[in-house]
Amino acid sequence: MDVQTLLQAPERVLGRPCLIAGSDWVRLEECRDAFRRTARAAGIDQVESIDAAQKSFDWLELAQLSISPGLFASRRLLDLRLGSAKLPKPAQEILDEILVRADPDLQLLLSVPEWSRAIEAEGWIKRFARHGQVVSMWPLKATELPRWLGMRAQRAGVQLDGEALELLIWRTDGNLLAATQELEKLALARPRAQWTAATLSEFVADSARFDVFRLVDEALAGKPLQMRRVLHALRAEGEHPARLLPWISRQLEMMVGLVQQSQDAPAGVRDWLRGQRVFDPRAGVLMQAVRRHSPAAWERLWMDIRAVERAAKGYSTNAPWLELERLLLRVALPAAQAVRFAA
Repeated sequence: MDVQTLLQAPERVLGRPCLIAGSDWVRLEECRDAFRRTARAAGIDQVESIDAAQKSFDWLELAQLSISPGLFASRRLLDLRLGSAKLPKPAQEILDEILVRADPDLQLLLSVPEWSRAIEAEGWIKRFARHGQVVSMWPLKATELPRWLGMRAQRAGVQLDGEALELLIWRTDGNLLAATQELEKLALARPRAQWTAATLSEFVADSARFDVFRLVDEALAGKPLQMRRVLHALRAEGEHPARLLPWISRQLEMMVGLVQQSQDAPAGVRDWLRGQRVFDPRAGVLMQAVRRHSPAAWERLWMDIRAVERAAKGYSTNAPWLELERLLLRVALPAAQAVRFAA
């Protein structure tokens, strides 16, 4: 089943186990919300959310929970959130048992924050598809983003003309979380107002605040002091490192691609950046940033985001904010100084 079917007719997915998988956090949460709303409307008033990425998670307890009838409602929804599609064999066996023996009044919803051809070929995914439904999400293409953002704006009560929509896409640089946050700000500032490119530009200039985009841009621009100021402000505002990492990872991955493009076909760098929806003046900043580190160093920076992610999810004893700050300092500082913050 595709994502649009789930969002437009979520009642069609009820009654069978459902797995939602995709790396876009915003769209993943959008699908989960639609599923839960539909379940409640159908009379499933007991919802149990379980984070399987936690260290304390016990698959055996989950098996018992899924087989036992609910205590407070005849029908219930079990919202199980996996940290990865790579499940150990004992977990796969328990999940297979749940699919066969689960309480008939239990609606099972699984979500996985990643999707690829390799994951699609996982044995437990194929077995799940035989018993239930798999809703997979590939990252939005640049050509699909305007339609998605336009629909999101409509649901938020924000009216954007064509130029305003393009400006918002440019400002958020394809980041769905950032685009959603901008729409929320617009909805709060002027409910039901008609936004043009001119009024949107004025509002963006007047309402500049600390966000994940500015955090990354300060680091890429080689401004470590400004980057630290934004990072500390985000922490003080109650932000969580795990919510920042997808955008940071995507930007570092793009830098690795930009380095490769600069080596293979330097004359086509600006066209390549336009294909990534990066325009001046930001394109100039990224082209300068490429020269700050070697190709191998940029690749290490991108790979090292995983260590920050493990800390943010509690898989290591390292402090996640400190790990993130060290990584971004390595991005921002010249190569000779950045080595001080290497792991």
